[in-house]
Amino acid sequence: MTIRPEEITSILKQRIEDYDVETNLTEVGTVLQVGDGLARVYGLENCIAMEMLELEHGVTGIAFNLEEDNVGSPLFGDWDKVSEGEPVKRTGKVVSGKLVTDGPYAEAKDIVLGFIVVEARDLAEATELSRACPIAIGGGSVEVRPVMASPM
Repeated sequence: MTIRPEEITSILKQRIEDYDVETNLTEVGTVLQVGDGLARVYGLENCIAMEMLELEHGVTGIAFNLEEDNVGSPLFGDWDKVSEGEPVKRTGKVVSGKLVTDGPYAEAKDIVLGFIVVEARDLAEATELSRACPIAIGGGSVEVRPVMASPM
C-alpha cells in the first residue's frame, strides 16, 4: 500500500473545512454586595440598561444603575439566598416596554416605592409587558393598574 501525499493533503483540507467548534461566550460578573433586594455586580462591562441578569438560586435581576465599575440591580425571587462572590450572567434579553422618564414620576428614576412604572398604550400591551417582567417569569405576581395623570 502506497501513501500519496496529495490524498493525505485532500483529507486534511476536508477535515479542516468541516471542523466546527461551538463556542459560547458569556459575560459573567460577580456579586459585590447584596441586601434589601438589591445587588451590586462587578464584571459586566458590556451590560446594557434594563438587561435581565441571571443569578444563582433562580434569582433574576435587571441592570438598572450602570456605573463605571459596577452594575446596580434589583433582584426578583429568593434574593436573600444570593451571597457576595456568586456569579451573575448576562442574558442578552432586555425588558421591553417604555419606562416613564418624564412627568410626575421622572424624579423617582423609574421606580416608585419599589414598583417599576411602565407606560402602555392599552390593557393588552400592559398585560404583555407584565408577562415579561422577571418576577412574573419566576412565578410571582404583577399588578397592572392605570397611573393617574394628575393627583386628586
